[in-house]
Parts: sequence; C-alpha cells; structure tokens
Amino acid sequence: MNFLAQIDHGYKNVTYHNKTHAVDVAQTFYYFCSTCNLIEMCNLDEVDMFALITAAACHDFKHPGYNNAFMTASRDQLAILYNDQAVLENMHIASSFALIKDDSNFLEELDEPLFRRIRSTMISSVLATDMARHFTSLGMFKSKQAQADFKPSEVEADKKMTTDLFFHMADISNPTKTWEICRLWTDLLFVEFFDQGDQERNLSLPVSQFMDRNTTNIAKAQIGFIDFIIKPIYSAGAAFIPKLAINLENVDVNKKQWTGMFEEYEAKMENKNADTSVADRFLQQAAEARL
Repeated sequence: MNFLAQIDHGYKNVTYHNKTHAVDVAQTFYYFCSTCNLIEMCNLDEVDMFALITAAACHDFKHPGYNNAFMTASRDQLAILYNDQAVLENMHIASSFALIKDDSNFLEELDEPLFRRIRSTMISSVLATDMARHFTSLGMFKSKQAQADFKPSEVEADKKMTTDLFFHMADISNPTKTWEICRLWTDLLFVEFFDQGDQERNLSLPVSQFMDRNTTNIAKAQIGFIDFIIKPIYSAGAAFIPKLAINLENVDVNKKQWTGMFEEYEAKMENKNADTSVADRFLQQAAEARL
C-alpha cells in the first residue's frame, strides 16, 4: 500500500498521461487476460499477472506530458541520463523501482530468482510501450505467429514477446473502446500534444507532427492512427485471441465517426481568428474535468 500510494502521488496532473490512464491500461490488459483468454493462451501464472498488472500501474509514472522526441530535442536531463534511448519508458520503470526500499519494499521477502523474474517482466513490459518499437515488435510477432513452432504457452521467449505486445496494445487501446470513451481520451491527448507543440515553438524547435494546434486536423490524425497503427496490431492480436473481434468492431465504428467529423475540424482550423472554437472549448472542458 505504501508503494502504490507513492506511485499514485508521483503521477503528474497532465491531461492524458496521468494516473487514470495508468488504471485504464491496467484494466485493459486485465481484460485481455481474463475476458479474451490471454491467461490461457500464454499460460500466465500468479507471478506473471502480479508483475504485469503492477507494471501497468507504473508504466507512465512521473510522465511530464511531453514525448521522447521533445525530451531529446530539448536536451532534457532525462534524455542525457538515458542516452536518448526510450527516455521516458526507462525513467518510468527505474523511478518505480527506486521506490522499492524501506517500508515500500513489498518484494523484500522474495528469494532472488523470483525477484529477478518479477523485475525482468516489469522492465520488459514497460519498455515495450515505447512507440519507436511498434513496427519492429509487430513485425516480429506476425512473423513468429506464422511459424508452426510458435507456442507462447510453452516457450518462454514466445510468451514474453506476446505479453509485451499485448501490454503495448493496452497502452494504445483508446480507439478500440466505445466512441464516447475514445473521443474523450483523444481530446485529452491533444491537449498534451498541442501544449508540446506550443513549447517546441517557444524553444525554436521544429513542431512535431500532430502537435501544431494551427494545422492539425484531429479527425484526420485519428483516421491515420487507426489505419496505420491500431488496425494492423489489433488484427494480429485478434488472430491470436479471437475474442478481440469486438474491439475491432469498435475501431471501425470510431473510424467512421472521425471520418464524419473531418470537415468540421477543417472548418475550425480555417476559422483561427474566431473567439474560441467548439473544438477548443471541448478540449479545455475535457482538460478541466480530468484535472
């Protein structure tokens, strides 16, 4: 309880990468495991589940609301510390384990092999959330999935590859939820995105893709995200655990919703001199509700 209280306290009041997102990822991964049978498909035991759900709670610990590219481009101290490699992901899990001491060391009574197993699982799953690894991880999974000797329930390497992939899928699962949930999380995310774009502009840095509030059509950005990121990885996931079909159905519904809003967002961008657009007001209301 001391450990979880410190994790809770360490999440910052940013609009998206906050403790509610951490709980959402933990719940989504548990949904994969229980409702969608990932437990059986990967032969996950109590230790696996303990490590993975705890890792989900920790996976964005102390997130500053800016991404790895910003941390590196701005020469943030964290980027220097982690040599520009998975800067935030390394920070999240290292900072979490730094809490495991004194009255927060809930692992102190474990023998060394068990401690190492839990620590290894937590580190691997959190590092798997680095978007820079997305296409490589998906390609490796699909390649291995096509082979006759792919046995995540028996082969440890296959199990680790699969659980890491589904952990990453849980982290980017918003477009696979119902429209109301998908829309709210998306608008909360773009509050952070646009804030980063503003900071990049203030620092005379190139403004990152999708983070310029003056040129980004949120609906168009989400359609692209669904087509190039979400649909391929969830299709691969559903080929492994077919009960994900309902999530793929949600993806199609949400894409249709975003497609229907494309012109609306175009009009909002063209009307930059308007007092406050409906979209801007919604974003602000979403941010205030989240905080």
